[in-house]
Amino acid sequence: MNNQLKIILQQKSEEKTNKQIEDISKKLQKIEKLNTDFEKLKTKITNIRQLVDKKTTEIKINLCHTKEQFVILLIKKFGMKSFTKWEKEIIANLINEELELLANYNHESEDLQKALDQYFKSQKENLNKFETEIIQESIKDMLAQFDLDFEDEDLDFEKINDPAFKKRVEEKMRTKQKEANERQKQLEKEQKIEKTDIDFQKIYKKLAKLAHPDLYKSKDEKATKEEQMQRLTKAWNERDYYELLMLWLEIDPQNTIELEINQTNQKNIIAQLNSKIKEIEAETYQVKFHFDDTAFYYQFNASSEKAIHTNIEKYKKTLKENLEMTASKHLEVEKTKTFKIILNNIYQSNQESDFRNYLDDLGIDFD
Repeated sequence: MNNQLKIILQQKSEEKTNKQIEDISKKLQKIEKLNTDFEKLKTKITNIRQLVDKKTTEIKINLCHTKEQFVILLIKKFGMKSFTKWEKEIIANLINEELELLANYNHESEDLQKALDQYFKSQKENLNKFETEIIQESIKDMLAQFDLDFEDEDLDFEKINDPAFKKRVEEKMRTKQKEANERQKQLEKEQKIEKTDIDFQKIYKKLAKLAHPDLYKSKDEKATKEEQMQRLTKAWNERDYYELLMLWLEIDPQNTIELEINQTNQKNIIAQLNSKIKEIEAETYQVKFHFDDTAFYYQFNASSEKAIHTNIEKYKKTLKENLEMTASKHLEVEKTKTFKIILNNIYQSNQESDFRNYLDDLGIDFD
């Protein structure tokens, strides 16, 4: 299709524009390859996701159950009077670490929620008025970063840890993000409209006439033209010159509309194609490394199926080790005396780490 476009354009264009046509042709070829690679990437990630889920679902369920029991035990210890305030601060950190993993696996249960309700209630009871106000202000600042507003009574310590409240926050965040995306799209659309090439406006109108479904009698032709018209309208609204050129080849392969590249439109076409290339490359990067639901699975990717399976087995092994380590911790924490020794070791380690960081900040090295 790209070679066909190149030949047609060269036939209808001046000789001095052939270099630009060559450049446009190469960019179209690159876009075509990027699109193909992107579709292959999405398919590969889907296949990897299925493999990972198939091989690790059982161990994940067992791990989450073990973690849940461990969290419930930690919460029980947190509520005991035999632990000091600094010990409870460390226990709270341990609970938060375990809850983060459970959240990553979307693990929930009635037993866990009951324990958490009691835990948050205990935390609130241990806070004085000043600490409560500090926490509320911190939460307000965090929500303000996402342009979210809540009444002060909604920022009660127990409410902010309630799943229903969290859901409200997530819904507001999604709404705000959606609104921001729509504003950005509208701005980009307005900018594209301002820079619309008059030649391409004419091309769109000519192609719209050629592809109008009412001009065709058979159901198959009408269906084809309706699909082309939808794509054509979308391409024009988004000022997607690449898609417009591809549709032109489908709708008017004989170039009856006599499209040509000239001094006026060549720079605009090249700029639009460069923008399309950057857009696909950015989306590819996000799928690989940014989007949570795809980036996690892309890390298992490798040059061969065997290597992918090896990566999954390594991950499965870490899950199993995590399960065994959590079960071992559970046994240690059950014994209050042993647990206090563990908490003291954590405290000493934190103190040493804080001291080393302090020395680093001063530029002092005693090693």
